[in-house]
Amino acid sequence: MKRLDAFLESNRQAGENPQKALRIAFENPALAGGAEDIIREFSKAEPDCEIIIYSVRSEDIPKKLEFGELDIAFADEASLDGCGDAGIPVLLTAGKLTTAGGISIQPGDTAKVRARAVTSQNSNNPYIGAFSRILSRYLKNVSAK
Repeated sequence: MKRLDAFLESNRQAGENPQKALRIAFENPALAGGAEDIIREFSKAEPDCEIIIYSVRSEDIPKKLEFGELDIAFADEASLDGCGDAGIPVLLTAGKLTTAGGISIQPGDTAKVRARAVTSQNSNNPYIGAFSRILSRYLKNVSAK
């Protein structure tokens, strides 16, 4: 009976805070490597948050943000014309992305890409605000250099 009580209590607590992950989409997977410093800083600030990274076609991003399937998306400025939120302009350099299995994906082009980081207006995920603050602070530090 104690195990059942512990199981039920665990489920009750999980129901109180269902958003334990931040869903981040990149139009171009190589840009995820360019955002590595931002994601690392967020992970330090919010160690209990799981970060799930998606590669999503640009034409699907506005709809997925609208329906709350994604929390944040990084994409080329023109790709996000359907989003109501103007987003935060960012300049990312495509960087090497290392997967969980230790496989490195090296981009063919390491040019800087003008993109926007757009947040879902239909998600109640508390981590969106924390990520946006870290992104803003990161961009201020980069522009100051």
